[in-house]
Amino acid sequence: MTALHMLQMSVTDPIFLQIGRATSSKQAWKILRAEFGETNEIQDLKLTYLKTKFDEMMLEKEESFGEYIKKMMELVNQLKFYGSNMSDQGRLMWEGQQKK
Repeated sequence: MTALHMLQMSVTDPIFLQIGRATSSKQAWKILRAEFGETNEIQDLKLTYLKTKFDEMMLEKEESFGEYIKKMMELVNQLKFYGSNMSDQGRLMWEGQQKK
């Protein structure tokens, strides 16, 4: 079973009509992404927002260090998802330099 066939079999009839003429899974995925996914512009905006949120992160008074690290790592994972190419270690080092 090809990836294209799996995509076509996985969608509802109205959506199948949109991708039914696709000749490759990449083409079908492109159609689906254009219809339902985020554009590059939206992803860039989210990445900018997440970077700003990360830069402004501070340990709250009632928050344990473990909770802070967990929150920070969740944000780092979101940054990676949206295309940030900074490693965990690089990001932590960068943050440390910013706060000096």
